[in-house]
Amino acid sequence: MLDGASKRIVYSSVNVLACEASDKVQGFDRVIYNTDENLRLALTHLVQVIGGAAAHLDIPGQQIIGMRHKIVYDYLCVHEDGVW
Repeated sequence: MLDGASKRIVYSSVNVLACEASDKVQGFDRVIYNTDENLRLALTHLVQVIGGAAAHLDIPGQQIIGMRHKIVYDYLCVHEDGVW
C-alpha cells in the first residue's frame, strides 16, 4: 500500500491526467472523436493510466478502474461510448 506522500503524488498525477483528457476534447464532438484516431488513442491511453493509478487510491473509482481493465484485457472490444 502507498504511504501518505506517495498517495499525494498519485492523486496529483491523476488530477493532471484527468485535466489533460478534458482539455483534449474541448471544442470537439462525438463526430470528431469517431473520425480522429489519434484523439481516440490518446483518450484511451489516459483512461488506462488514470484507471491504473486509481486502483492504488482510496477513491470511488470503480468505474474508471473497470474501464481500464476493459481496455487492457479486452482491447478489441473497447466501448467507445464509455471512453467518450
